[in-house]
Amino acid sequence: MSEVRTDTRRPLSRDAILNAALTLADEQGLEALSMRRLAAQLGVEAMSLYNHIPSKAALLAGLLARTLMGIGTAHGEGRDWSDELRTIALATRAVAQRHPCFVQLLTSQQLHTDEMLLPVEATLRSLHAAGLDLEQTAQAYQTIVGYVVGFLLQERSGVIGISCCGGAGDPPDPTLPTPNSVPLIRRVQEDGTAGDRSFEFGLDLLIAGLSTRLPGARPRAVG
Repeated sequence: MSEVRTDTRRPLSRDAILNAALTLADEQGLEALSMRRLAAQLGVEAMSLYNHIPSKAALLAGLLARTLMGIGTAHGEGRDWSDELRTIALATRAVAQRHPCFVQLLTSQQLHTDEMLLPVEATLRSLHAAGLDLEQTAQAYQTIVGYVVGFLLQERSGVIGISCCGGAGDPPDPTLPTPNSVPLIRRVQEDGTAGDRSFEFGLDLLIAGLSTRLPGARPRAVG
């Protein structure tokens, strides 16, 4: 496990603190992140951090804002709404793959600043511009967030019901089901249950379903 190091001859800055904190949280988890441990990694006294970041809560908020910057939010005039949704969803997953702490940050911190809320605004704007009314826009947004966050959680912890049976080549475990008792689970598990194709498959289903709610729209083909 690598250690975060900063040249202590340089003045400490907010950016340097956030960069070091993000690396520490990615490598050891948010539970391991404390102002004291972060200061030790940076080679400074803990009180020095408070000159730039006032509290642990502010540190976590800064980390979430920093990771959310990796999600594109530009609205292209004339761009298809489904392309915008796809871009935002894929960018969100890419951030989660780069930063293992991202999902935990996203599900434990409040989005309360302009920079944090930009991806939310971009998603709502795409849905509303597609022709959904405000109620449908809110419902579609909740559905999309539920899918993306749920997929990311399962990708990190294992697919519910499918990742319970051990991997191929693992030694026999008498507490787990036998291959003959759950043959489809075994086959699906061996074929692969996560990854880009699985994420995009679900995303296609959502977009196809949403397209049926647009005024005068025809259902989109999936795949």
